[in-house]
Amino acid sequence: MGSNKIPIPTLILAIITLMLPGCAGGPGGSTTDTNRRSSGMRSGDITIGSGGLADLDLGEDWDISTQRPLPTPQRSTARGSGTNADQTLSNWTLVLFTYTDQNHAATAKEAAQRLRSLGSEFLNVRTHTSSKGSMVLFGSYMSREDPAAKADMTRLRALTSNGQRVFPQVILTHIEPEPSLESLSPYDLRVVRQLYPNAQQLFTLDVAVWSTFDNPDLNYDALKQQAEAYCRELRAGGYEAYFHHNESAKTSSVTVGVFGPDAVNPRSGIYSPQVMKTLRAFPARLNNEQILQIPIDRFHPNRGTRPQKPALVEVPK
Repeated sequence: MGSNKIPIPTLILAIITLMLPGCAGGPGGSTTDTNRRSSGMRSGDITIGSGGLADLDLGEDWDISTQRPLPTPQRSTARGSGTNADQTLSNWTLVLFTYTDQNHAATAKEAAQRLRSLGSEFLNVRTHTSSKGSMVLFGSYMSREDPAAKADMTRLRALTSNGQRVFPQVILTHIEPEPSLESLSPYDLRVVRQLYPNAQQLFTLDVAVWSTFDNPDLNYDALKQQAEAYCRELRAGGYEAYFHHNESAKTSSVTVGVFGPDAVNPRSGIYSPQVMKTLRAFPARLNNEQILQIPIDRFHPNRGTRPQKPALVEVPK
């Protein structure tokens, strides 16, 4: 990768269009070893809007520091490519932008397409979407210690415009690839979105949670098994129950039912008759198999506690 500037006439119109609402900056890229072709990333004089990183779930491990000593160089055999540009290809990658607006998935895809149009050095840009928002990703790496990841972050951080960094933040993150429908348990909550891919709003009732709550004495694998066992118990009782594991938060939930956009009245906040019927069967939310108690009045704790009711939550996208 050289140090020549990318000519402004070639890039300025495309880059300006990336200054979209709800976007936060943070670069990523993919370098090569002696057996791979260079991606051709160069320092440039380009313009992109900036902002803070959105509050997305960036996976089990992430880091914005590049000051760690590098281990012995190792080959990175998995790399992003333009051929699968809108899919998450590897576990370790770099975040370029994040979006949390209402149409975040479409916004991210458009930004990725425009970046790829800038040249071959951006062909490995792709997107990843979750229920919290969408990310534009760049590069694929074998581990967080991959020397290629650090080299790419350094090069992208060197891109400046009028003395300011083009990509204010570079986030190295670990993202699990989306499993296929066939590989999932039929009780896994993720199957719901795959069964109804065109549904914009799907809700379910969160009736129980298992979590370590950062307690080192609690084993999360055991908690996951307890959540799945409770899900099977509810299924045996005739309820449409699902489990959902959040590995990064070490939290597992069990939910009941699948409801459409009419599950709650947007004006009054009143639940539909179907949701209310389910609530009557589950009057209290469980926390590690115990009824979760919350203050009756959080401003006056001496007034005692009451069981927390299950909450209607959106099925993750």
